[in-house]
Amino acid sequence: MNHVSKSLPLDAAIIGVGAMDATVALHLARGGMRVALIDRGEICREASGVNAGTLTLHMTRAALIPYAMKGREL
Repeated sequence: MNHVSKSLPLDAAIIGVGAMDATVALHLARGGMRVALIDRGEICREASGVNAGTLTLHMTRAALIPYAMKGREL
């Protein structure tokens, strides 16, 4: 889907729409910036949606749990 208006000036373009990319775009937009998310596919359907390397509570080493908890809070 294409939701970009060609006449709309942007402050930032985020290439990739994974979990981290979407989070960055959200915070930029909350800060008043006009942001475009650009990806070849659906949101979180590539690395963010299929890998086991993310900071989650159910797929992480014990040493990383504090970081996963902080991420969950944020």
